[in-house]
Amino acid sequence: MIKRYYQGLLSMKYSPLLVGGALLVFLCAFLDVKHPDSFYQYLLIASAIILLFIMYLYYGKKIKIHKDIKAINNVDKYLDAKVIGDSFILEDNMLIQNKDGIKEYPTNNLIELTKVEAKKPTIKVDSGINSYLIEAKDINELEKFVAFLKRKNPNIIINGIEPKGSGLLKDLI
Repeated sequence: MIKRYYQGLLSMKYSPLLVGGALLVFLCAFLDVKHPDSFYQYLLIASAIILLFIMYLYYGKKIKIHKDIKAINNVDKYLDAKVIGDSFILEDNMLIQNKDGIKEYPTNNLIELTKVEAKKPTIKVDSGINSYLIEAKDINELEKFVAFLKRKNPNIIINGIEPKGSGLLKDLI
């Protein structure tokens, strides 16, 4: 189920590109049939190569998601997790997707939380070894998540955001 969730996000991200690329190939093929000119043949070949490149990226990322999920021990425990953005949060662990892939991180031994200016409310979580971004749907959800991490890590440094709420996992949306 977790794998389907992340692959669904990837599909939603790439679907406009894949559909647009396919339509471009068909349009170029139609124009090549109507006007047999070498220009349209070259355009057809170029659009087909672009579509193949997009498909290569899409299926490469889909395989990476599969490998990342397979590398996580007992991924089914995240079925009962709270979801914040694209991250699954448990009492002791977090499953986070970032540019390195999908990885499991502990919720304790964090050093610093910093609010990042972005379209969605975002914080940068730093553990000294790893740093990663977590997006939330609104600032209230982010403040509750910060309170949860503050409860788990009393000495954590928090920059730019105030924790609100009891800090319990059940209070996260």
